[in-house]
Amino acid sequence: MKNARKIILGSCLLLLGGAVLHGCGTKKETVKLTQTKSGLVSELYQVKKNNAYHTQSEQLADFVSSKMLTKKGIYTRYSSKTKLTQQGKDHRSILSESAGLWLQYLLASNQKEQFAKFYRQTKNTLYQEVGQFSYRYDPQKKQLASVNASLDDLRIMRALSDYDVKYHSKKYQSELETLVQSFNKHLLKNSGELLSFYDAKSKKRSQDSPLAYYDFKTLRLFEDSSAQGKKLYHKQLKLVQGGYLGDAFPLYAAQFNGGQKAYSTKNLNTSEALEVLLHLAEVGQLKTPSLAWLKDQVDRQNLRNAYTVNGQMVDSANSAGNYALAALIFAVKGNNEYYNKAMKLVFAQQITEKRSTLFGALSQPPLEVSYSFNNLTSLLAAQAAEN
Repeated sequence: MKNARKIILGSCLLLLGGAVLHGCGTKKETVKLTQTKSGLVSELYQVKKNNAYHTQSEQLADFVSSKMLTKKGIYTRYSSKTKLTQQGKDHRSILSESAGLWLQYLLASNQKEQFAKFYRQTKNTLYQEVGQFSYRYDPQKKQLASVNASLDDLRIMRALSDYDVKYHSKKYQSELETLVQSFNKHLLKNSGELLSFYDAKSKKRSQDSPLAYYDFKTLRLFEDSSAQGKKLYHKQLKLVQGGYLGDAFPLYAAQFNGGQKAYSTKNLNTSEALEVLLHLAEVGQLKTPSLAWLKDQVDRQNLRNAYTVNGQMVDSANSAGNYALAALIFAVKGNNEYYNKAMKLVFAQQITEKRSTLFGALSQPPLEVSYSFNNLTSLLAAQAAEN
């Protein structure tokens, strides 16, 4: 997924708080950002503030902290059938996806010291010298994957930039400089394509561009006031919008292939499809038919895990993570009614039996397994009504 390109910020470093960018060369240039603030998560949510999900959220956070969080990071999943002392494949992987989501949760829940501690741990475990994070660490083999995942890096960058905005600090400016420069060099193309990964070992990048990876609110942080910066951002927006499948099934193709100049026709993973809708909603570009479709699925409790591009269901299971993403979309849109409907479906999957090793977790019996993505996305969704 990759090819070198000029750094969007005019080969620049994002300096948050002061809305200033410094060129990476000998000449320094001050540029006024399009936004004076970052995409601070709490500022995106327009739903009525309440503590309706506070107790359930606390129980879920306690489960994550006690059963999934380690000094290396957060397990991909946790099974009640596998003891922590066992080197089981089913819950020993550490993902950068989880790191970014947990950092955003810690920030949203005002856990300043824990945020700094966990970021240090994330860097110790997943950071690669090229200026990116490996998408996966295997503690059993003590092996770090050579590739990153661009969306995961964007999540981490958003968390770092939001921290500095929220606490009026410059703590992570240097970190952001390195991450932004590497991201622009390895993952973005002049055509606007955001590639899914860069392999730090082989020095190669993918050719595929997943539409779920276009986190526009964070990408906007890289947009300066120059014509070039604005043009690139709008190319990215146009590329994603071009993947729209139509009003009859108002979601988006899974990915775009720059070499073939074509959108994928492969089945849609629903969580990825909803990430596309969320990213569009955050910048005011969510289509009315997409929102209507999502409301209908929530009303019918029918948000399934996978669909064909024609809208046919191919995986009848549903997950708390999907309803949490729906809740986040409704929160951004300021729709209290559907936010609460979606959150009730999220916590309908919470284990409430206190004797269970999965107490507080989101799981669907009889599976006896809980996934980090579902848990962490749901924690973020619950915070939308508390901030």
